[in-house]
Amino acid sequence: MKLIFFLLALCLLVPEVRAGAEDGGGYAVMVVDWDAQGTNMRDAPSGKVISVIPFESRKRVRMVAIEGQSKGWFRVMFEGKTGWMHGSVLGTCADATEDGDPALSKKPDNASPASETIPSGAPVTLLDMHDSWLKVRYTDPKGKRHEGWLPEQSLRLSENMRQECAAAWEKK
Repeated sequence: MKLIFFLLALCLLVPEVRAGAEDGGGYAVMVVDWDAQGTNMRDAPSGKVISVIPFESRKRVRMVAIEGQSKGWFRVMFEGKTGWMHGSVLGTCADATEDGDPALSKKPDNASPASETIPSGAPVTLLDMHDSWLKVRYTDPKGKRHEGWLPEQSLRLSENMRQECAAAWEKK
């Protein structure tokens, strides 16, 4: 009986983790927290700080790989260390596809209709992930928020785009 209670307690305490892309995840995203003290990485969602990603300047782009998600928190890897960061300190920029500006979908699948397009290069905040899709929030210049799902190919940043994306986040 004690074993059953232990297993039940363990299930309740261990956060749900959803992996990233079908090949095992590892989306590269930016740390968009400009705190001069650095940005905390934790041992679990809302857990103990285990590492701090240093802030050197707004010009230096700090990239992490997200590997999983649980209720607004993302499991990340930075310089060989794994920890958790809240989605509010992570972001990227939407990138155009061969079809034009990136289109937000209502659901994370190719059959889902696009709800709207957002400008290529627009900074987006991470909300959720499912397979090769990320749920993002885009705030337009008038302050209106738009949420939807973008496929992985709309979120890949080349080396050159990283600096442009950092500049877009700085203006935000």
